[in-house]
Amino acid sequence: MTEPITTNKNLIAPLTGDLVGAWGTAALNPNFQLIDAMLGGVTTITLSSATTVLLTVPSTSGIATSTVPQSSNALIKFTGVQSGSATIQFTLPGFYIIHNLCTGTASVQLSPAAGTGNSIGAPPGRKVQVFYDGTDMDYVSQPEVGSALDLHAATTYPPSA
Repeated sequence: MTEPITTNKNLIAPLTGDLVGAWGTAALNPNFQLIDAMLGGVTTITLSSATTVLLTVPSTSGIATSTVPQSSNALIKFTGVQSGSATIQFTLPGFYIIHNLCTGTASVQLSPAAGTGNSIGAPPGRKVQVFYDGTDMDYVSQPEVGSALDLHAATTYPPSA
């Protein structure tokens, strides 16, 4: 039977009296898989050329599937040698950690799948936390614009006292 789903993360929300004898396999187990992915799951996407990638999402049918979609994971990791810029499209609102391990001179852009909301870049070699609110992509907990970052280090070892 098709069940309703939650608004943001497409978790199955069984109706009262539904799924008699099948709550575990038809609702709870799939939901726990998605919750586990949201809290600590990792997906890796390999990029090589100019491309647009629409992140996979949980089923909106209210019927359990056996795979964890890319957009349900806490960490989305990009790898590969890029020869062209990539656009990664998000559809599910929420927090994500993005780790851009790509090499090459091209960029990775994080964008809403629909509409004209704010897009942001995935800085190479760094993990950044972002939030997608259904319209705009934004960084979370980044330093204030114009703030200084002290990257000075001792040039001798051990540093003199």
